[in-house]
Formats: sequence, C-alpha cells, structure tokens
Amino acid sequence: MDLKKKYIIDEICRDKYKCDFRREFRPYFLKYFPDNTPNWDVKYKLKSLSSIDKNDFLKPMDELWNYYDNIKYFKSLKKKVHTIKNYLKGDVLVTTDLDVDRDFIILNYLKHWENLKYMISFNQSIKYKKFDNVNILTVRKLKVNRKEAMCLLFWANIQSIKYKEYDEIVRKIKSLGWEKDESRQIAIIYYDSANILDYQDENVFQGADYDSSISFAGMVYNPTNFLYFNEMRLDRFMDMKNCSGKILLLGTRNYLVDEIESMDLNRFLYFSSIIFYLYGFRNPNDIDLTVYYDPPPESYLKTFFEYYKTDGNKLLGVGDVSIRGYGTWIKGGVKEHLDEWFLKEWPRLFHAEDYGDMIFNPRFYINILGIKVITMSADLVRRMIRHRAASYADLIAYNHFMPNPVYIEEPPKKYIVSHKEETYNTPEKLRDLMRKIKNYLKMRYDLKYTIDEIANELNLSRNRIEYKNEIHEKEFIPLSVRSKVSIIREMIKS
Repeated sequence: MDLKKKYIIDEICRDKYKCDFRREFRPYFLKYFPDNTPNWDVKYKLKSLSSIDKNDFLKPMDELWNYYDNIKYFKSLKKKVHTIKNYLKGDVLVTTDLDVDRDFIILNYLKHWENLKYMISFNQSIKYKKFDNVNILTVRKLKVNRKEAMCLLFWANIQSIKYKEYDEIVRKIKSLGWEKDESRQIAIIYYDSANILDYQDENVFQGADYDSSISFAGMVYNPTNFLYFNEMRLDRFMDMKNCSGKILLLGTRNYLVDEIESMDLNRFLYFSSIIFYLYGFRNPNDIDLTVYYDPPPESYLKTFFEYYKTDGNKLLGVGDVSIRGYGTWIKGGVKEHLDEWFLKEWPRLFHAEDYGDMIFNPRFYINILGIKVITMSADLVRRMIRHRAASYADLIAYNHFMPNPVYIEEPPKKYIVSHKEETYNTPEKLRDLMRKIKNYLKMRYDLKYTIDEIANELNLSRNRIEYKNEIHEKEFIPLSVRSKVSIIREMIKS
C-alpha cells in the first residue's frame, strides 16, 4: 500500500471513536491511535536509558551535555550537580521541597532504571525501610493542597481509569483528608525492582511498569507541573465528551515513543492548542511540535523529516512539525521567518534565553505522560501578539477560567500577518473582529459573551468604538490557590 496516499479519518472517528474529527491520515499511522477511547490506551512504552550506578547523578548530566553540547541550561546544571549531595540521607535521596534544577537532575537519574516502580501514599507514611531486598532510589515528601492532590490522584490512575468522573475524584480526596483547601503531606517512593511490592492499602497507589512510573516522575519531579495542577480545570478536562484531544495526544505520543530514541525525545516540544486541552479549556485543532535541530539528527531522524518534507510536515496527518533545515523551515522556504521567531523573538517574550532554553529548561514546559508541553504562560504571549480573532478568544477564555487573568492590550490599528499588513482601523473592522471572537468563544468554549463584554475584555478605548462597560461573572478561586500559584511562579523564575 502506498504510504503517501491520503485517507480521511472522519468516518473512522465517528464509527470507532464516537467523535467528530475530520483529519487526514496514512494507513501506516493508524496503529498508533488508541484502540479504546474511554481509556488512556498507551500502546507503546517509554524506554529507559543506559544502566547507571546508584547515586550516580553526574552521569545523566554528562550524557545530556555530550549529546546536546550547545545547550546553556545543561552547562549551568553541571555546576550544580554536586550540591545535590546535600540532600542525601544514608543510601536514599530524600527531598521535601520543590527545586527546579535539582528535580530535573533527579528525574534524569530515574530515567536510567529499567525496573523503575513507584508507590504514592496520600494519607500515611510508607515505612520503606522495612522493604527487604528492594533498591530504594528516591523518596519524595511534599505538602500539597487539595487541587494538587486531586490532579496527582487523577494522573496516578490515568491508565487504569480508576476514577472516571470528577465527582469520584472529589469524594476520594475528601476520604483521604482534604475536606477543605488545606495542605497535607503525601509520600512517593521510587524503587528498582522486577516486581511490584505487595503493599496492601487501598490508599497507596503503585506504578506497574517503567512507563507509568517515569511518566509520573516527570510530574512530581517538575515544579512547573505543580503550577499546572493549581491552574488546571480538572472538572472540565474529565467532562470532555468529545475525545478528539485524547486521540491526538495519545496517537502522536505513541508514535514518538515507538519511533524516536529516548535521548532524542528531549528534542520534541508540544505547543499551541494542546496546552489549552490539558488545562481543560477545549479540544485542540491539531498537534503542533517543534524539534531541536542541533546536533544534526541521526540517520533515522533524517529519514523521518525528509519523509515529511513532501507532506507539509504533517505528523500522523494531524500534527505540524517544525525543525530547522527540514520541510519549509529552510533558507528561502515559506517558514524561513522562524529563524527569527522561534530562535529569538518568542523565547525572549517569556524570558527564556534562547530557543534551546525553551526546549530543554523545565521552567518552560510541563511533563505529561513522558512528553514535554510548553507552559501556558509561554503559549499565551504568542497569542497576545497574533492579533487574530481566534487568539483573542483564547485569551478571553483563559481569563474566564483562570485565577490569575492576563491583561489583553487593545487590538492595534495595523499589524503584519503572513507578510501582509492587516488593519483594525475602523469601528466596522473592530466590530467584525468582535463578532468573530464571539463565534469562537461559543464554538470552542461554549461561552456566551455579548459584543459589549468582548469590547470590555479587549480594553478598547472609547475613541475607537463605543461600548457598554459590562462585567461578566467569573468563577470563584480560593485565595490559598491564588497564593500557591504566585509562590510557584516566583520559585520557577529563580
């Protein structure tokens, strides 16, 4: 069968996945999409890196530095690796706080253990010193608030779908002690063993294999994820009836895990509407990926990108892949401008040093199922300067759902899009823009805003268009959650 022949996936999605999802695909790639959409069907498993000695935290940094020798972040980490010894207690690494750089080192240390397992307790201390003949690697003790506990419980059970409804999560968390928005301690143990420990307690959850264990480690050893937990709308995420977002995320994730070597997975960064999906706002339109280009990809990666060069860079028929030197991101190509935008302008807007810092520094991505997704704050600044109706709708929806709203500057009188000048220089054009925003808000988010409310959200001055200053109601966010978000933001910046 000709792998380059295109097919339409909408009929398959209606019959098999019970959702409306019109996208092209290739027969070869269909195997990567989930078989059973009610479940998070991870058909392909993450693979461990080379073997490592216990407490050898320097080796993972050496491997990263040697492979990606131009990344400033890794260079700065090498100077910090030895300070991790201050946290060693006996033969086990125990941590009780969040630290971006130290946690990144621990995560990359855990990636080397083929028989990695974990257990997490939400309401009691695990007596790990009683475990016989088990190699305990790390212990994580944290105080988490109610929102963080709910997200951890959800993601810890994501593959088993133990909790299918949001109310089930709420009831379980209450039974574990989070009656209100107080902070309580959890304990997470990572160990190396060919077998699951027989620990009989319904409130202790265990990772069955390397894939589930390292995927969860990517969450608990990345402080940026805790910012995500505090802002995520878990209720909306679990209530999404259209499963197209799940199909997109799992399909591309399964493909990358199966086709891409473990060290090269570091190159891939998801961005754009997938982050709005993971926050529980809406389903993504497609998948956008940017891939680090230096060092030049090995032969198998070259084949991969050359294949997509003739196909508009469409990953699985549903994803846009951007890598410098391939497809249309070449000198003289349609996306030549990405040399300025991706490599310089965009990273600087959210205070990354450069493109490499955006890809590899955990301050700028969250970790979901072992893959990296750019932070919401990084994606928001991209939408702020696009000046398109869809982007404005996304910003307004973000402010509607989030505890810390962003300021939306009024639309400029002129701007450049696709090398052409566009204008919002008359009341008619502004009202046309607001009508489009209104439609996007209804279609994507099921939010009903009036034109006057949209004008208010866009901070339009009265000399450009007359409008009523109407205020819409926003959901109440507990003060403690607002405070935790602010604390984590400051910690990540440091």
